[in-house]
Amino acid sequence: MTAGGNATDTTYDFTAPSIVIDVTEVPNAEGPMNVRFNASLTGVSGRHQMTGAPDAKNLDSSFAATSAVFTGNGAEDASTFSVNFNVADLDGTTKGSFLGAEMMANMAGALNAGFASDGGVSYGKTSFDIDVNDAGSQSKVTGTMDGGNVDFGLDKSKLTYAIGIKGADYTVSGSDIPMPQVNLGFGEFAFNVMMPVSASETPQ
Repeated sequence: MTAGGNATDTTYDFTAPSIVIDVTEVPNAEGPMNVRFNASLTGVSGRHQMTGAPDAKNLDSSFAATSAVFTGNGAEDASTFSVNFNVADLDGTTKGSFLGAEMMANMAGALNAGFASDGGVSYGKTSFDIDVNDAGSQSKVTGTMDGGNVDFGLDKSKLTYAIGIKGADYTVSGSDIPMPQVNLGFGEFAFNVMMPVSASETPQ
């Protein structure tokens, strides 16, 4: 990581060959649970820039990774599960105008005072595998996607939220469905929601 600038314009540029999070123990009231999770990112890079006074910061941030892998498995009594996700070409951005902590404690007041944020994440080829066995009842879901995106935005006038998925193929099988398996697929799925968040004298 390389940091530069000054108190009112600070930039952090970072790279990492890999970032790995390994959860080897999850405790509960009876003791450690028999579960394990691992998440790893490769080819990580990004930039984080903050400008402005301490009580009115502007953020401009970007993040990218060539791949992300998430795996998990566990068992409890007669039940077991395993999950695997592989995602390529992650790319995300976040921009916003942030106020001091005291002002941010009241969201309505912060929005009227200029708080705003928007950003999104896009991803490339994705595959996943989910396998659950619950006391002899087994179910399995596998699938692939060509890519997709998640976008968001919030300011004093509106809230926006959008999701898109392209080139999806899924297979569902299990002992509780009356056929060997179900295959699903679609070329593209998307929605975009925009709604007002502040009162207005005109319909919106």
